Formats: sequence, structure tokens, C-alpha cells
Amino acid sequence: MNSSTDSSSAETGADAKRFAVDVGIGVALTLLIAEILLRLFVVPLEQGWAHRVDLVYRAVGTDVVLGDSHTFRGFVTRDDFVNLSGGGSSTMANEIVAREYFRHREPGRVIVGASPQLFNRARERSGTQQHDEYFTQNFGLPFRLYIFEPGVARQIGELRDPLGLVARVREAHVRKQPANAFDAVLQYEMLQLEPDARDELAGKIVRKNRPLEDIRASESFAAYRRMLAFLIDRGADVCLVRTAVSPRVRALTAEDERFVDAHRALRDLAAELGTRYVDYRDLGIDFQDELFIDPDHLTATGGDFFAEAVIRSCFGEAR
Repeated sequence: MNSSTDSSSAETGADAKRFAVDVGIGVALTLLIAEILLRLFVVPLEQGWAHRVDLVYRAVGTDVVLGDSHTFRGFVTRDDFVNLSGGGSSTMANEIVAREYFRHREPGRVIVGASPQLFNRARERSGTQQHDEYFTQNFGLPFRLYIFEPGVARQIGELRDPLGLVARVREAHVRKQPANAFDAVLQYEMLQLEPDARDELAGKIVRKNRPLEDIRASESFAAYRRMLAFLIDRGADVCLVRTAVSPRVRALTAEDERFVDAHRALRDLAAELGTRYVDYRDLGIDFQDELFIDPDHLTATGGDFFAEAVIRSCFGEAR
């Protein structure tokens, strides 16, 4: 009886080990597949947080652009600058991105968006936008697992639509090209609007982007100042840039005291810190509607003109 019982126990133990091994292999394969899919389809979506996290880990350039969708669109065609901008980014999030990117790199030329929408109420309320929970594996090592990186793994739900992801990745690649078809459609749709409709659209954007009453007293401005001070202390060649908007948006904000005060505060900050400040109005480019996909975002062609002129104004050279 004892021999039979021992044999049965041994078989049960072996079955349990096989089951544990099978489960372990299954989990490992699942994680591996998820890791591959995240890298192939989620990370390349250029305006998402996952892409920005990936750039912090893997990009090699020391010349960087920091800001929101305005700077992203303005430098979408440039490969000589690492475009760390992200749509709707708060200055608190950008401060974290700047610190993480240059944690293991020496900075070179750094272009920083300097426009009022960075200091609107929605972005003030959004705080760090979870960026303080990202970059958990930023140890300067050559490899990390994105399935365990919150800034990437939280986008895993995107994988439920693989065909849509493939289309979006292709679109992101095409939209880096001047005069691309995607921009042309958006540009055409805007230009087809009646003047009143264009005015209404511009008005909505201005109201959405209206800065806080006193941006100097905001956490957004404090984070912005800290970020600039950090970059300058690290030896970066920093240039603040007022990004381009369409003539309608420019007209609507020209006499709005909050916009005027925000521009003044940013120019004053640049002077205080000893950095250059470049205003798009001084670039010698006629920024008409034809260079925009909507009232405040440039086409890739418009961005190509803008970036070239900005780099020359900031650093005395372009490509």
C-alpha cells in the first residue's frame, strides 16, 4: 500500500510541476506577444504618451523639441530634432519628460514651445498627466520591458483594433511628409468653410486655449520655469518659441489681455533666464490659412517652413 501511495503522490507531484511549467510558458508567451505588439503598433503612434516614453528610452539625439501639439506639428518633418512634444501636454508633464530624457544624456539645442495655451485652465488642472508614474525603468540600460512600463502598457487596449492601428501607424509616417494627402484633406475642409464658420471655429479654439488670469502665479508657470532652469543648468542651448496660429486666431487674441499678458510673461521669463525668445511673427513667413490644417495647427508643409526659420533664428543655422 505504501508503495502504491508513494507512486500516486509522485505522479500527482509531477502533474503539478508540468501544470506549473505549462502555465509559466503560457504567461511568458502572452507577455512576449504583448511586448512585440506594443512595440510594433502602439509605440509608433507619434502623438501618444507611449511614443514619448519610447523616445525617452531609445532616442539618441541631444537636440530636442518640447511642447504640445503646436510644436509637434511645427517640427513634424524634422529628423534632426527629437520631437518630445505631445498633444495637450501640460508644462508639469513636459518638465518630467525633460528631466527624464536628459537624465542619461547631455543636452544640446532645445526648442521649447512658449505659447499661451500651455497655461490654460484645463492643463493646469490636468497636472502631471500621469507622467510622474511613468519611466519606471529609466536606468540608462539598453533594454527594458514595455509590458511593465506604465507609460506604454496602459495603452494595451489599443491592440483590440489591430487593423486600425496599422492604418494609424501608416498615417503617422505619411503625415511627416510635406504636402501629404492627409493634411491636404483637412486643409481643404477648412478652406471650404464660409468666413463666418471659420470665425466661429477660431473663436472656439481661442476660448479653449485662453490662459489663466495670472499665469505667473500658476503651477503651470512654476513647472515651466523649473524645466527651463534645469535645462540651462545642464548646459542646454535653449530657445523659447511662440508657435504659429492662423490670422483669425491671431486677430482674436491680439487685444485679449490674458493672451497679451501671457506673451509678455514668457518674453520676460526668457530675458530673466538669459535665453532667446523667437516670435513666429518675426520669421518672415506669411502664415495664411493655406499653411494650417485648422486654425492653430500647421500642415507638414507649413511646419517645414516654420521649423527651418525657427532653427535659423534660434541658433543661426538650418539644414
